[in-house]
Amino acid sequence: MANVKGLRDDIEKLGDDKDVKKYIMKLKKECIQYKDEEYFYVILRNSGHLFEFTEAKENIEKAISYFNDAQNEFTKATCFNNMGIIYLYSNHNKDSIKTAMTYFNMSKEILKELKSNEEYQSLFNIGVCYLFENNYDMALNFFEYSKSIMPSNLTFDHLKLNNNILLATLLAKKISLRECQNEFLSLYAKVNQMPDPWLKLLYDYNIYTLREDMKMEDILFRLKQDYPGEPMSYGLFYKTNNFGTTINFMIGVSPHWRY
Repeated sequence: MANVKGLRDDIEKLGDDKDVKKYIMKLKKECIQYKDEEYFYVILRNSGHLFEFTEAKENIEKAISYFNDAQNEFTKATCFNNMGIIYLYSNHNKDSIKTAMTYFNMSKEILKELKSNEEYQSLFNIGVCYLFENNYDMALNFFEYSKSIMPSNLTFDHLKLNNNILLATLLAKKISLRECQNEFLSLYAKVNQMPDPWLKLLYDYNIYTLREDMKMEDILFRLKQDYPGEPMSYGLFYKTNNFGTTINFMIGVSPHWRY
C-alpha cells in the first residue's frame, strides 16, 4: 500500500501543472491502494483545473461520492464548490451559471451549518455567478459578505476578491475607468509581494485592459513575455460592451485546489 505522506510529497514537488496532471492520471490508472484512501480523493477534488470538463467532473463526482459515504460534510462542501467552478469555466451560458450557482449554494449551506468561515469561498463564487448574470448589485452584495467573514490573514484571497469588487463597482457605473485603474494600481505593491504568479497575472491583465491606450494584441504581447504558456488560458473572462468597445475582464474565483 502506498504511503500517503509519500503521495503528498510527490505532488508538492511537481511545480508544473502538466506534471501534476500526468501524475494524477498515473494514480488513477494503476488503482493503487492507499493507507490514507481519503487523500487520493482529495487529489481528485483538486484536479478540476487540470482536466477538460468531462474528466474533471468525473473526478470530482468520485470525490463527492467518497466523502458523502464517509459522512465528511466539510470536505464534501469543498467538492461542491470546486464542481461549481468547473461549470463556470466550461461555459458562461444560463444553464452552466445556474448549475454552478446550485453547487455553490449547496456548499454554502453545509459550511454555514458547520459554522465554518470557509463559507466565504462559496459566497465569493456566488458573487461571480451574479456578475456573469449582469446583476452587479447582487454580485457586490455577495463579494462584500464574503469579505466580511474572510480571515484577515488571507491576503491572497482578499486581493483576488478586491479585483472582483473593483470590476463589479465599475460595471455598476459607481466609479469611472480612471478611478478603477487607480484603485488597481494602489493595490499592486501588495500583489507584487505575493509568491503566486497567477495573482500578479490577474492584476497585470486588468490594469493593462483598463488603459485606453492599449490594444489587446499589445496586452498579450506584454503578458507573454512574463508568463509561460498562453496567458488567456489561465483566467475566467467576463465580456462587456458597457464602455463603447468590447472588453474582456479577468475575474477571480475561489477554489479548493489545495493539496
